[in-house]
Amino acid sequence: GRRGGGARAGRPRAGGTAPVPRDGGTTPSGAGRRFEPERTLLTGWGGTAPTSAAIALPADDERVAALLADPPAGRGLVPGGLGRSYGDAAQCAGGTVIDCAQLDWVGEIDESTGDTEVGAGASLQRILEHALPRGWFLPVTPGTRQVTIGGAIAADVHGKNPHRDGSFARHVAACTLA
Repeated sequence: GRRGGGARAGRPRAGGTAPVPRDGGTTPSGAGRRFEPERTLLTGWGGTAPTSAAIALPADDERVAALLADPPAGRGLVPGGLGRSYGDAAQCAGGTVIDCAQLDWVGEIDESTGDTEVGAGASLQRILEHALPRGWFLPVTPGTRQVTIGGAIAADVHGKNPHRDGSFARHVAACTLA
């Protein structure tokens, strides 16, 4: 589709092998006991300046909201995408990175307008897999399709045509934050 809404976050590039809490920061029983995940080394796309952060992998928007309402101890929370940032946008040294890889849904595409709703963890590749068979393409695409919609909106990425079509955020009709 041409537009993306519902953006929230994405997947960081992990350099370590530490376990990832799949429940977004609480115990599987939901008893409210705080689960403190081990630290993982993260880098941006260039692989420079790795930093250590905890990773939370929420399964749905409600878990993202719960993390924001009761954040783990540390230096804060940041969303992370597919690790394609040129800098260190999603590293959060000493804090927690919210990996929204499971929030990669793509809604129905309006055949007449190309509008759709997507989860923040949906990559541009995934969106194009749904859009192209219906005759739609993203009006702005950066140098790789392996970025999340959340990251594309947050960084307001551009393609080769910003003088004509503007940057990514120009084509976002709405954005819901957790």
